[in-house]
Amino acid sequence: MNEPIKPHSLDRFDWIWNTLTVTCLVFTTGCVIAILQPFVIGGLTVAEASTMIAQGAGIAFVSKGALTKDGKAGIQKLLMNVGIAPRWHSEVTFVASVLLLLLTASLHASLPKLGEVYLQQGQDYRERGLLGEARRKYEKALELNPRKAATHVALGELDESLKDLENAERHYKQALVEGNLLAFDRLGRTYLAREKPTEAETILRLGIRWTQDNPELQFSLNRNLGRALLEQKKYAEAQPFLNAAIAQQQQLPTEIAGRGMANCFLSQVLQAQANQAAALQQLNLCQQQARPETLDEYQWLIDAGLQAVAAKADTTAIAHQR
Repeated sequence: MNEPIKPHSLDRFDWIWNTLTVTCLVFTTGCVIAILQPFVIGGLTVAEASTMIAQGAGIAFVSKGALTKDGKAGIQKLLMNVGIAPRWHSEVTFVASVLLLLLTASLHASLPKLGEVYLQQGQDYRERGLLGEARRKYEKALELNPRKAATHVALGELDESLKDLENAERHYKQALVEGNLLAFDRLGRTYLAREKPTEAETILRLGIRWTQDNPELQFSLNRNLGRALLEQKKYAEAQPFLNAAIAQQQQLPTEIAGRGMANCFLSQVLQAQANQAAALQQLNLCQQQARPETLDEYQWLIDAGLQAVAAKADTTAIAHQR
């Protein structure tokens, strides 16, 4: 008959190691839940599912060994088979739980990078006109990194193109909170589309102040601010911003979105000021160059009585936006 194994002096500390093991498992489980949550949207890929299964199996194995009598016996048998003395079993189980926690925490920390992948996939789908797929990718990217300003801008542009202006405004505001300078312009033009020229003026003026080193963004901000002032009948104030946009567009690629629209807006300003000759000159340039950036800008041409301009306008930018 085998004599019972006498407890080792170190065994009296096992409760400490077991408590630490359980603590690690609690944090590991929290990380796994945080990792799993965004993947529920749209389902898991094979690689993602495999990772979750492997981590779940690791948690189950270690926790069973730490918390149940049968589990402890199984762990002890396994450790003894690999030559680890019984007095070290609790310590080894704790080390295993630490390694599992570190692995899971590392994966959790990599989620923002994975979000970049989904963001790019969303951009690719959007360029192909697959807006539903683009939205799913953007939303998954946002779940992985809620503070990614570029994802909020992408979702805002998608909503704006679909005339869901309330949601577009919400995303642009969040992008602005996260420090994205492009959001000044996007939020301003959303206010214009929602017929809020005063709010548009405020945010666009701020944008011009904060983006002096970005010529393309300055061009868009000046153009949109000129329009916001035009719609408030602040003709004298609108003119210098529209002139600035016209000067800036000469330094930018000919295919830039919004090209010629500042000339269209300025023609209306000059007409309101009874400067018919200058207004006609700008209208001719408007007709030659008009390339509205959004559906709302195109609609503005029609509402302003410039149907002939709208009929000849280059709408490539609008199609690309969608």
